[in-house]
Amino acid sequence: QMSNIEETFDNLVASSNNIFLVMPPKAAGSSMKAFTEKCAGADGGDNPLRDDKQMEDLFHARLMPQKIITSHLPKTPKTKLVRLIQNAPRKSLVVYLHRNDSNRIISAIRYVLVTKLCGKKFGINPLIHDENNYTMDGTRCIINEDHVINNIIKPKIGEIGGGSDSTLHCGVYSAIEDNFPTMVFIHYKQAEKVQKVFAKYHCPDLLNTPFRDNIGGQHEGEPEIEAFLRVKKKEGGTELVELGKWLDAKRDLLEIVYQLKESNRDGKTCLGKTRNMEDDLFSCGDEILQVTRDTSF
Repeated sequence: QMSNIEETFDNLVASSNNIFLVMPPKAAGSSMKAFTEKCAGADGGDNPLRDDKQMEDLFHARLMPQKIITSHLPKTPKTKLVRLIQNAPRKSLVVYLHRNDSNRIISAIRYVLVTKLCGKKFGINPLIHDENNYTMDGTRCIINEDHVINNIIKPKIGEIGGGSDSTLHCGVYSAIEDNFPTMVFIHYKQAEKVQKVFAKYHCPDLLNTPFRDNIGGQHEGEPEIEAFLRVKKKEGGTELVELGKWLDAKRDLLEIVYQLKESNRDGKTCLGKTRNMEDDLFSCGDEILQVTRDTSF
C-alpha cells in the first residue's frame, strides 16, 4: 500500500506530459541516466540540459520527443535549473534528486581520486595526473596529500564542484517562488523507487530491472583500487593513511578550511533555504517532498 506522498508522486508522473529529472554530481545520476536511456531514449546525448544544442537535437530527433529527460546540472552556467523552472509548462514535472552536500563532497573526492586519478577511467587529465605526486602498484594507489588538497580539492576538480551552491542557489529558490512549478525533491537513495514509478507508466518491461550504475565509482568486473594518501608528519617524514580513514578524519573541516561553498555576488548562499528543504525532505518517511504553496523554503 502506497503512502499519501508516494501516491501523489505516482499521480504526478502519470499525469505529466514530460518529466525532467535533474541532480548534482554524485546523486544517483549515472544510474538514472542509464535507466532513462533504456526506458525513454537518449536523443539529446549525455546530460542534455547542460547544452542548448543537445536539447534542440532531442527536440528534432522524432515527432514525439522522449518523455523523460535526465541530466546532471552543470557547475556553470548556474541558470540552467532557473530557466527550466521558468519555462516548464504546468503539465511538465521537474524532479530534483537531492543529496546533502557535505556527504556529496566526500563521495566526489573519493570518486575523483580513485576512479579518475588512480583508475584513469576517463583518460589522462594533466590537471591531476602528475606522476611526481602519485604512484600505482597494481591496484594500490598512493597519492601525495599536498597534491590532493592543492590541485584537486581546492580547485574543485570534476564532481567535487557543482554541488548545492551551484544547483540550489538563491536564484533557484526565487524561481520556485515566482513560477510555482510542478516539482518534487527526492532523496537520491530513493532512485530505484523513482525508476519503478517511471517504469510503471513509460516502460513496464523495466519494472523489475533496477539500474545501479557507477555505485561508489565501481563498475562490474573492475578491480577494486586501494587508495592511500602520503601524509607529512609533524615530527618529520611521511606516513600512509588509507583514503577512507583520511576522509573520515578531515570531513568536518574540509568545507570550512578550503571554503568549498560559493556565494552569489551579494555574498548570499541561501543555504538556509536548502537546510529547510532538507529538514522537510528527511522528515518524510518516503523522502519525497512536493513543492506546494506552503513549502517552508
